Amino acid sequence: MKIAKHRQKIGKFILIANIVIFILIFILYAIGGFLTEELMEILKFLIPIKSIYMTALVKFIIANKKQILDEKSDNEELMPLYKTVTNIFVYTHIITLSLMIVFCAFNIISFKFLINGIAILETFFGAYIGLIITDMFKVEKNEE
Repeated sequence: MKIAKHRQKIGKFILIANIVIFILIFILYAIGGFLTEELMEILKFLIPIKSIYMTALVKFIIANKKQILDEKSDNEELMPLYKTVTNIFVYTHIITLSLMIVFCAFNIISFKFLINGIAILETFFGAYIGLIITDMFKVEKNEE
């Protein structure tokens, strides 16, 4: 797989998944899965973290709005290990977070467990996802 294609695939997934997580939280709140205080607590934890991820992605999109590809790097084949590692970290992070939110809304896990789980999950995955996102979506040249 080419670097540019993998970047687009991961970028779209991150963008859509983060929006869907917030929609999911509000749907679960609307059906009574969370109290108002719990909703605010979840948002207080997730919004700053997700904003950091999304900022790098949006900055890259804005800087590359004309879709000018660097022939040397964007069209090179991706090392299979890189693709596997980025996929595992990005998908596992989103799936685990979503499951914890749903499990809490349906009282499978406690709210305290959810908040602690979010803190642990975001701390663990945050460093790795941050590295992946800054590498994949770095802005190398300023457009005038």
